[in-house]
Amino acid sequence: MLPAGTIGSERLGSAPASATQIFWVNQVVEIFSVNQPAERVKAVGDKLGFRVDLAHVNNPRIEKEEHYYNPSFTRLLELGLKPHYLTGEVLEAMLKRVDQYNDNVNKDIISIGVEWKKSPLFNLHIVLA
Repeated sequence: MLPAGTIGSERLGSAPASATQIFWVNQVVEIFSVNQPAERVKAVGDKLGFRVDLAHVNNPRIEKEEHYYNPSFTRLLELGLKPHYLTGEVLEAMLKRVDQYNDNVNKDIISIGVEWKKSPLFNLHIVLA
């Protein structure tokens, strides 16, 4: 999980941004390591009788494998967001829905072979002025 930054989030809900400003807030209510959601899915899947195998794949991103990340995400909660957490019940409902449409999944087009480092977009830089 790599949510966005919090530039200018203190102004969200007050005066609108000018034409040259961007107000950005995290749309996050929970923080997980990469492995935590996978382990939760496996636990719920095992309970439902699915065969869920976890396998480590090389990190396709350019960030470090381990790094400290502690986003602030209180502004939307302060504005009244009612979060939906990734509970066992939510995962169970999701897995049941996926299973319901399992025959519609084209497994031949699902790939875990993406490598951002080799992407033509790797040298793309976005600058906000």
